[in-house]
Amino acid sequence: MALSHPPLFVPNRPARRSDPSTSKAAADELLADPNRLGKLQRRARALVKKYPDHTAREISEAVGDADPATTRRRLSEIARAGWIEVVARRKCRVTGKVVAVYRYVPNAQVKLREAKPPTRDELVAALKKYGRCRCRATPCSCGFADIIDRL
Repeated sequence: MALSHPPLFVPNRPARRSDPSTSKAAADELLADPNRLGKLQRRARALVKKYPDHTAREISEAVGDADPATTRRRLSEIARAGWIEVVARRKCRVTGKVVAVYRYVPNAQVKLREAKPPTRDELVAALKKYGRCRCRATPCSCGFADIIDRL
């Protein structure tokens, strides 16, 4: 699989243990398509550049995102990887809660050009380690084996 948009960061835990099965399935799908993950992460980074010193919800509102949680998750991922930074915590103008404020890191552009896409083995290892089969059936009935085969 050629990666035209390699992920900036592959999350260690794409879903929490307490998440519903639908969230776990969505996380598995996202890891199975690294181009999609890469596009979402790059979009989030570009939004932080366009809207500096905003919260995730303020950015989502500004661009009219239907699901602000998607933006928030991608911002958290790329902040952990150093592509953007959390510069403060303040009261969000949308929710009224005290949350992180993000800022673009210009020096990370060099890293972005030099970043190499994860190898097939790295993706398979991440899927096996964190996107483990939910059905625990033999043979697998949830499609996890199909995801690995498609990589």
